[in-house]
Amino acid sequence: MFNFSKGYLIAAVSSFGLAIAISQPASAFNLRGIEFPLGEASFADEVVEHNKVYANGLTKEEAYAQNWNASAQAFDDPTSVLGVANSSWKGNKLAISQRDDYSLGRGGSITVKFTDNFLVGSDDDKDDLWIFEAGGLVEGMMVDISKDGETWFSLGEIGGTQHAGFDLDAFGFTSDDTFSYVKVTDNGQNGYRQGWAGADIDAIGAISSKDVPEPASLFGLLTMGGLITSSVFKRR
Repeated sequence: MFNFSKGYLIAAVSSFGLAIAISQPASAFNLRGIEFPLGEASFADEVVEHNKVYANGLTKEEAYAQNWNASAQAFDDPTSVLGVANSSWKGNKLAISQRDDYSLGRGGSITVKFTDNFLVGSDDDKDDLWIFEAGGLVEGMMVDISKDGETWFSLGEIGGTQHAGFDLDAFGFTSDDTFSYVKVTDNGQNGYRQGWAGADIDAIGAISSKDVPEPASLFGLLTMGGLITSSVFKRR
């Protein structure tokens, strides 16, 4: 009887320990006065599509050939949009060589995806999504969101101020609405002189966010618990 009880205790403790490890919350942090409860997991993880339009209607090759101190190349990596904001902004202006953002060009766009979390509403009037645009004032851009990458909902246009947040609840969404995709499009009315023409996107963060369920991890938890319990019965 002692071994049976002890075995069940081991199985329960092991399964519980695994459950705790899986469900550990991300470390929240404050970035430029904005609180992100899920920490680094709050930010976009994958570039789905990008369409940069070079200054003066030039092709990519023609733009690179211009004497712009390599500025075309410096702002030409779409993956610069992923992860936590780390480029130039009003409180920390960086030299071109240190910048890490992606310029859209006149009417250009980029679509990103959250893979380990969902963007959701917050059931209040606070901002749920923030677009980090490099530089001082936010340049004009349109923002759309989608649950599946096919049906899109417009959140309208921002620009001309330093505020780049959106309250999803103002559009009728709640914490039950889960979005994975965000598309940002330059409004075609910004400055388009050199390689960093148009809106310069540094990062896209979901202030209001939910973790994506991990069925594989849950399955592993149940399997491990089952194996331990099975082993206990075999020893009886």
